[in-house]
Amino acid sequence: GFAFAGKQLLNLKDEAGNSSGISIRIEDNWAATFNLGYITGNNSGVFTDSVLKSGIVFDQGTARRISFIGLDPSKKYNVAFIGSVNSGITAAADYSATGVTTSSLNARYNQHQLAYLNEMTPGGPTNSIMVNVTKQFSSPVTYLNGIVLEEYTDTVAVMNPIHLFVEPKDKTGAVLT
Repeated sequence: GFAFAGKQLLNLKDEAGNSSGISIRIEDNWAATFNLGYITGNNSGVFTDSVLKSGIVFDQGTARRISFIGLDPSKKYNVAFIGSVNSGITAAADYSATGVTTSSLNARYNQHQLAYLNEMTPGGPTNSIMVNVTKQFSSPVTYLNGIVLEEYTDTVAVMNPIHLFVEPKDKTGAVLT
């Protein structure tokens, strides 16, 4: 449904289908929904075509805030964002949160790239993390198709990559995304 301020998805399920106790809340209104994502036709993107196909859109320069609530304060969290649109317009956004490096993503013809916010620790009375999605000044619009929240203990030294793609750059080089 439409992403309006105060909308919540309660008690999200984990990858095994178990209730997590974690909720997501949209803090600010988005402009609209859309269904013109850049699908692969065979689910070979970083997410399935059903995720890439549709999402929410925003066309102003103010940040859109999204909160993750009910997190475990003894764990750390990564958040991955996908934006995808089957259009040649620039649709770039910056993804940020307190204490982490800002990540950028252009949704234009995107099937494989993600924006990541890593090593976040929840805080406050609701054990939450708030992230900001801000349309870049040079973009007329930005798109958000999907979000993945990863939970881990900080005793794990290195996590295996789960969305790593290798694309040829030239005869002797490759680009990792």
